Amino acid sequence: MLRLRELIQATLLSGIVTIATLNLNVPSVFAQQGYLRPNTNIRSGPSASGKVKKTTGTACEVVEILKSKRGENGELWYQIRLFNNSKVNGWVRGDLVGGGGEKADPRPEGDFGC
Repeated sequence: MLRLRELIQATLLSGIVTIATLNLNVPSVFAQQGYLRPNTNIRSGPSASGKVKKTTGTACEVVEILKSKRGENGELWYQIRLFNNSKVNGWVRGDLVGGGGEKADPRPEGDFGC
């Protein structure tokens, strides 16, 4: 199933096929994608006080952006899932996400040290 999702995403991202509706049991295919700055903490909730579930490495991690929410201080947080490991999901602050989402950092990957 994961290979099918990767194949569909690659096809959609390459612009070869435009699909208005695709009715497969792969709902995350259409989630918005982005990437995380290196050494980003993925937390259990949309707050700096949320438990750290994982800290990313020095390379940028590609993620699926599942939803967004304002945290306690009004900061934008994204619920994400790591693209290469769908078992890892959690929340990251909006300024640590690039390439997608509302107010996500639009800079190219090189500006994140990737």
